[in-house]
Amino acid sequence: MRLLGRGDIWGPTNYLVYQAINRYGEDEVALEFAEKSYDLFMEDWQAHQRTNEQYYAWGGSAGGDVHYTWGALLCLVAMEQFIDENPWDGLRFGALQPPREGQLLGVMWNQHRYDVTIGPAVTSVRRDGQTRFDADAGVIVRNYSLTPDSLSFSIKTARATRVETMETVSGAVSSIIDGGHVHHLPVQHGVVTFTVPAGSHSIAETWGDLLRAKSEGP
Repeated sequence: MRLLGRGDIWGPTNYLVYQAINRYGEDEVALEFAEKSYDLFMEDWQAHQRTNEQYYAWGGSAGGDVHYTWGALLCLVAMEQFIDENPWDGLRFGALQPPREGQLLGVMWNQHRYDVTIGPAVTSVRRDGQTRFDADAGVIVRNYSLTPDSLSFSIKTARATRVETMETVSGAVSSIIDGGHVHHLPVQHGVVTFTVPAGSHSIAETWGDLLRAKSEGP
């Protein structure tokens, strides 16, 4: 894949453009942009081990220093497709309908280690070695927020998707989707399971004083 255009490609410029695309929820465009940025970087890295100050749109160094730190921002764009934290989305992870499966391991955030798997039929997040979220589609989750007695997040999916959350120990969870009716869902072996239709949805789970989160925070 190649970035379109005739001018030079700069890591900081691509990174800022990517943030803007995400900010406005253009998720399909964000994924394509991230893949192209990553491919542009990796082609010259694998061939010459260079982190260029600037790149040609068709690949290779466009001049400047060939070992310049900010060239790696093209890789950071791709990493943030897996998991990121920002002021408007909070903790965000996943990609909408990625064409193939991939993993990003060992991301440290808020004193926790995250391992993220995305793919056409999976979005899975492990925190500190334990699975906390799993879906059977490529989805995007935003504002994933955990307290000792509740979990809330928004989710965007292109098709009906089974979702499993693993933030409580046992008992039952009160679940509200899109501010509608309260549903009481069982916690089976630490797993809460429900299905969301295609589209964007808000999810809120509460489990009361007797049920504690498996960890102190996301």
